[in-house]
Amino acid sequence: MPCLNEIQALHWLLPRIPSGLDVIVVDNGSCDGSADYARSRGVHVIEHREPREAGRCVELGVSAALTDVVCVMDCDGTIDPCDIIPLIQQITLDRVDFVVGARLVGPSGRRRGPLLTSRIRDSWARRATPGWFFPDLGSVRAFRRSALYSAGRSFHPQFAWNLDITLYAAEQLPRARLGWIAVPYRDRLGRSKIAGSFFGRPRAARQHALLLASISWTRFAGRVVRTRARRPGWAAHGATSSGW
Repeated sequence: MPCLNEIQALHWLLPRIPSGLDVIVVDNGSCDGSADYARSRGVHVIEHREPREAGRCVELGVSAALTDVVCVMDCDGTIDPCDIIPLIQQITLDRVDFVVGARLVGPSGRRRGPLLTSRIRDSWARRATPGWFFPDLGSVRAFRRSALYSAGRSFHPQFAWNLDITLYAAEQLPRARLGWIAVPYRDRLGRSKIAGSFFGRPRAARQHALLLASISWTRFAGRVVRTRARRPGWAAHGATSSGW
């Protein structure tokens, strides 16, 4: 769990962690005692002081995990830790290698309506990655490290980590090894580091857009090369053309 000044949420979250799960909190420079409180609860705490590196915090936590099956969730109280068990079971029962907890139902049973920015992002993700079928990017996911972290692969160090690893999973894993489960969501505890910041939401949206634009361009360029390569005489022309 990446953490930045989440003392209020931690007081609710940590006592609710199901037994048998090892918890790693990666603190990104909290000044409200979050790290000390987590330690007092017997949690393994890693400190990472570089500001605004939520993704890097996740990477540190994943690398410190002692098991192949890992669950990553936000430390803001929007997801009840008890609700992550079905996600983990999808991996441990070898049904999938990557599963997203889609925030579709609120605490009173009301259906969650995604924000306009989320709808735009998810629509773009579906176009950029044909394997994308998730109804919501989610703030919790479980996966098998050996399926995604091969050859030193790492993911976005800041606000686009969730999107980056989900796009990669949709691109690299067979459709049958991907899944999603609806999880109830709650109102966050404490102030949001993205929506509650003047620059937070625009910064996150920009990082998501840059990541999706990079993937879209890579796929487009690949299609152009394949199309031209099928044209008679293109290879000889391409060898001398300054435009290629």
